[in-house]
Order: sequence, then structure tokens, then C-alpha cells
Amino acid sequence: MRSKRTTVLLLAGAALAALGASGSTAQSQQTCVPVGEPKAKEVLDGVTLSWHRSFLCDKASDPTAYAISIRITSDAGSIETVTLDRLRLSHTTPRPRGRAPEASDPAATGLPAVLAAGSGADVGATGTSTLATPGKEKKANLHLRVQGRGNDSADRFQLGITVKLRATTEDDEDEAGARGDKAQSGRPSWAGGPPPWAGAGGRNTP
Repeated sequence: MRSKRTTVLLLAGAALAALGASGSTAQSQQTCVPVGEPKAKEVLDGVTLSWHRSFLCDKASDPTAYAISIRITSDAGSIETVTLDRLRLSHTTPRPRGRAPEASDPAATGLPAVLAAGSGADVGATGTSTLATPGKEKKANLHLRVQGRGNDSADRFQLGITVKLRATTEDDEDEAGARGDKAQSGRPSWAGGPPPWAGAGGRNTP
């Protein structure tokens, strides 16, 4: 009887631990924000699509779980309907000492999506990645590709998207850069030689 009770308690503990780990994973997932404005590109003859090219997750953990939502629209003047059918990971950077961040192939939502002229679609992506350490700060750049085709021409195209994972905020990096610039500007502008009033040979002249 005691053995059965012990087994039940162990199973219950394992279930609670698994539930806690699941909740922790869900809480740690970070939604990356788009950077800048959507940019337009003619992906096929007469077909122009617009989308955000870059997304930022600051203060990312290592490893980190991310999520993005990509709004893709077709210009009102596009002459062909297209279908977005796949999202994949192309590669990751940076690669200090030849070792790139390790990232999962993203899980996509909203695909396939059919875009007629003037219409749009929302494509979601979630995944995980480790961070590399090329300098003092940890980071990872995930280069994703949304692939599609023309419904009439069957011509293929792809849309490039970069997910930027940073262990610090962009402001932190800017401040660090400013501190470096300040340190480099510590020498006076004439340190390479005597000041103009010193005259030739570094002495005052009559």
C-alpha cells in the first residue's frame, strides 16, 4: 500500500513539474516588434508586395522563444493573384569562430494565403534560437523566407525577413557605442603634433 501511495505522489509531482515547465516556456516567448515601415518590392512582373523586412526582440534570453506577425499586402495595381505557401529558415548570423546561432525551423500560421490585387494577409511565425557572442553582447539574426508563386504564371518568388534577437536593447547598444566614441575622442585634435601657437620645432618664435 505504501509503495502505491509513493508511486502516485511521484507521478503527481512529475505532472506538476511538466505543467510548470510548459507555463514557463509560454511566458518566456517574446513577441518581436517590426522595425521601420513596410517596404514595397516587385516580386513578379506587374506584382508588387509590401511587408516589414525586419523584426526586433530586445533583452532576449539564451536560448529564446520568439513570435512575429507579418502583414503582407498586394498593391492595388498588381496584375496577378499570388499564393504564399511556405515559410522557412534560410540561415542564421553572426558566426563568431565559425559557430552560428542554432535555430529551429519556424512554425507558420496563416499559410497558404492567396493575395489578389489590393488584398493582404497576416502570416505568423514562432520558433526558438540560441544566441551567439561576437563581442560583448549576445545576439542572433534569423533570416527567414516566405515563399510564393503566381497563380497564373506559376513563377516563384520569396520575401526576405530578418528576426533580430538581442540580449540588450538597441538603446543600450547605442549608449555603449557612444561611450566608445567618447573614449576614442579623449586626445586633443592637435595631439599628433604641437599646437599652432608653439611654432616650428615646438617652441615659441619671436
